[in-house]
Amino acid sequence: MTDSSRQAAYKSLISIEKDGAYSQLTLNASVRGLEPRDQAFAREICYGVLRRKYLLDHYLKGFIAKGFSRLDLSVLTILRMGACEILFMDGVPDYASINEAVSLAKKYARGRDRFVNGVLRNLARNKADLAEPDDISVKYSVEPWIADLLTGVYGRDGAEEYLRYSIETPELCIRVNLLKNSRDELIPLLEEEGFEVRPSGMSPRGLMVRGTGILETGAFREGRFSVQDEASLTASDMAEAREGMKVLDLCAAPGGKSCAAAEAMANRGKVISQDIYEHKLTLIDSYARRNGIDIIETRQGDSTVPVREFEEQFDLVICDVPCTGLGVLRRKPEIKYKEKPDLAALCALQQEIMRRGASYVRKGGALMFSTCTVTREENEDNVSRFLRDIPGFELEKDVRLGPDAGTDGFYAARLRRIL
Repeated sequence: MTDSSRQAAYKSLISIEKDGAYSQLTLNASVRGLEPRDQAFAREICYGVLRRKYLLDHYLKGFIAKGFSRLDLSVLTILRMGACEILFMDGVPDYASINEAVSLAKKYARGRDRFVNGVLRNLARNKADLAEPDDISVKYSVEPWIADLLTGVYGRDGAEEYLRYSIETPELCIRVNLLKNSRDELIPLLEEEGFEVRPSGMSPRGLMVRGTGILETGAFREGRFSVQDEASLTASDMAEAREGMKVLDLCAAPGGKSCAAAEAMANRGKVISQDIYEHKLTLIDSYARRNGIDIIETRQGDSTVPVREFEEQFDLVICDVPCTGLGVLRRKPEIKYKEKPDLAALCALQQEIMRRGASYVRKGGALMFSTCTVTREENEDNVSRFLRDIPGFELEKDVRLGPDAGTDGFYAARLRRIL
């Protein structure tokens, strides 16, 4: 692998740790311009460290006599990268991983290259004798509150199974843009570029793809497809957006569900995509332009604040609400290290957005509620509370997805306004 692939991974990890950057966005920026093979290697290292950070630290501490907690972030990041390669990545000899880590230290942590060399050589010599920790929060690198919450949902064995799934590399699913091509038309285009492609078993516009560099393809630049997990795509399909509808997406950024709705509508009708952060509206606009969509209107706004002109105006209102995000740990591993939220306050916010959205649904229209998490409080209990307190709606269907379906953890419910 080229030195630039490790540098891209290092820079991404530093940005995620120091600035709270999103892993997917910062990695996409860091690997831009690299060869597909080098992009894949950089992603493997970066996500490998993020998915196993606490476990890597646990093992590294055994070879650092003192001062682990005082290590500079640059040194610690290089050690984590080297340990990840040595312990969890095949294909690169240990000596090569150590040499590359030392080279990184000479560039980014001057004066600590010998220290990095010594720690990683000791780790490599003794890796066969390392024992897994009993604490599942360390073993699977999550904050203790996440392990406790998942244990409450699934039991100890089920929580461990779920967390084991969270450190796996997810299979890539893409959503075919039916405005530009059919699924059968897109398959050979991707196969010609060296990708293995098969139809999704869950969505008629989904494809499962194996290969590297999918975002560098001409098909992506031309807007022939977008990346979207099967679980999220299933929720988009459940929304049943149709040609000529008037649709409101209340928490729209970065625009995936808005664009999925517009594509299902054959780019005929109206989609208003609202988000509280004005700077994120440019992401939605860019997404829509790439996909050849011109029926999306972006709007900055707080989804808990009433908008009088929206009252009873929409055929479909999409409420993909803020949540704990525990369903997407394998795609967004930075979530594993977040502070414990106030779950009651979060559920109250979800309820407020849901209720506000309901007031915008015309009679006969639908409210689509979804989260990318697995707690009953944020999902089924929210829907039950809404149906109890808000007259005139009925639950048409709902779905809970997760590792047993081979997808991210996700919940979606479609509610029809009948009065």
